[in-house]
Amino acid sequence: MKKRVAQALELFGVSSRTNVTKDDEYTFSFTIHAKGPLYASQRRECHVRVDMSRGEKPLLPHNPITLNEAKYGILQWSCRE
Repeated sequence: MKKRVAQALELFGVSSRTNVTKDDEYTFSFTIHAKGPLYASQRRECHVRVDMSRGEKPLLPHNPITLNEAKYGILQWSCRE
């Protein structure tokens, strides 16, 4: 899971690292440390914590999407723009 998150962020030009904080039979938690467009130092990283419960069933059916679809087009600008 954490590797797929890093790969998806790379598609948008955002480098990141992830740390697993908890992985047991009840919970899977990890933190994403992303270096976005405003990154200037480690203090400027964006931190997102993801907590998932393994003890509960999903409320909605799983509907995977891919970023290759046209509606999720990726735009990139150069620094000169």
